[in-house]
Amino acid sequence: MAAEASIRDTDPEEDISKANLLTVDSGDVNLSNLSVADKRILVDRIMKTMKDDNEQFLRRIKDRIKRVDLELPKVEVRFEHLSVEADALVGSRAGILGCLNFSVSKKRVNKILTDASGILKPSRMCLLLGPPGSGKTTLLLALAGKLDKNLKVTGKITYCGCEFKDFVPQRTGAYVSQHDIHVTEMTVRETFDFSAQCLGTGNRSDILSELTKRERDAGIIVDAEIDALMKLLAVEGQKLNLGTDYILKALGLDGCADVIIGDEMRRGVSGGEKKRVTVDY
Repeated sequence: MAAEASIRDTDPEEDISKANLLTVDSGDVNLSNLSVADKRILVDRIMKTMKDDNEQFLRRIKDRIKRVDLELPKVEVRFEHLSVEADALVGSRAGILGCLNFSVSKKRVNKILTDASGILKPSRMCLLLGPPGSGKTTLLLALAGKLDKNLKVTGKITYCGCEFKDFVPQRTGAYVSQHDIHVTEMTVRETFDFSAQCLGTGNRSDILSELTKRERDAGIIVDAEIDALMKLLAVEGQKLNLGTDYILKALGLDGCADVIIGDEMRRGVSGGEKKRVTVDY
């Protein structure tokens, strides 16, 4: 329980007793009795461990899940014979009507995507390359379920075999626009908190509950740091969103957490910081 001891040890000036910082029951970390200050210290210590060796820290999370043979939900995206067309109005000023400033508009079908098929495997990174105007953005919007309703779409898109009519794709996949669109008067922390409250924690609490049950049945001693982090990210409806603090530190935005997003009229975060907010938001 070396990891447990490293969390429970506190500096004298922090004025927080070891008993209040973490309460361990059968190897599990109990966060229910922690104050806001205690939770902040806990997050700071976990983040310090991550900065020292982030890859090793993530491997510890993976090893905990793998140790009990728990299969995490995975998403496989398939698109088959996907075509997207748009009706474009084409005008002409030739002839007598053109001289009178009248134009005859005709509809022309503009094919954006034609018979595209592919598979996005889970736990893989896919690089999409193509020249301007080749339909890259349209394909990504189609896969995220965010295409304009006026476009004509044919073909089939499935998430793990389920079509869009069977679920809400926006809660499973996200399209990050190249444009940073935010509420400019909100701070970075408020933006993240708002996003977290809208999305919720999903099935994290269910996964953590099943993971804890299997560990207890197998008599496995829990890594206190990993257990604390996973519980922090699974807690919903708290005044202090520890998941927000975790994301802020992971993205290097903790230094500007209380700075407004800003715009052309209000000075706020920098362009790079705003882009990182967009990625998480």
